[in-house]
Amino acid sequence: MNKYFSIGELSKHQNISRQTLIFYDKIGLFKPAYVDPLNGYRYYSANQLDVLDTICVMKKVGFSLDEIKNHMKNYNLDSSLIAMRKQLTIIDNQIKELNMDTETEVCPNIWGKPLLTIRFINLLMVSIGKSCLFINHYIVTS
Repeated sequence: MNKYFSIGELSKHQNISRQTLIFYDKIGLFKPAYVDPLNGYRYYSANQLDVLDTICVMKKVGFSLDEIKNHMKNYNLDSSLIAMRKQLTIIDNQIKELNMDTETEVCPNIWGKPLLTIRFINLLMVSIGKSCLFINHYIVTS
C-alpha cells in the first residue's frame, strides 16, 4: 500500500475531515482509488490530489456539491477557469448588492465614533495552475 494514502493520511495532508471524504465517496463526488475488499478501508492515490484540491476550492467559493459533481465529470484546467470566472461574477454581483456607500452609511454613535465601519479584506486567493483569481470583499463591522 506504499503508493496509496489511507483516508486518515489524506485527511491530515489535505486538511479535510474523514467524514467529508466518506460523504464524498457515498455521493460519488470523490471515490477512493482502492477499497480493500477485506476491511473496507479506503485508499487514495497521489494522482487524485489535484481533483480533491479542485473540489475543495470550488466548495470554498460557493459552488454546491451538485455543481461540483457535474463539473468534475468533464474536469480540465480550461473548464475549471471558466467555472471559477463565472462564480467570481456571481460573487461580485452579490458584493455589489450588499456593498454600502461609506460616505452615507457610516452611522455615528453617541460618542461620535462610527457605529459601523467598512474595512477591506482579501477574502480568498484561488490558485489554479499558473493562474490566480482574487476575490476582494468589503465587510461591515461594529
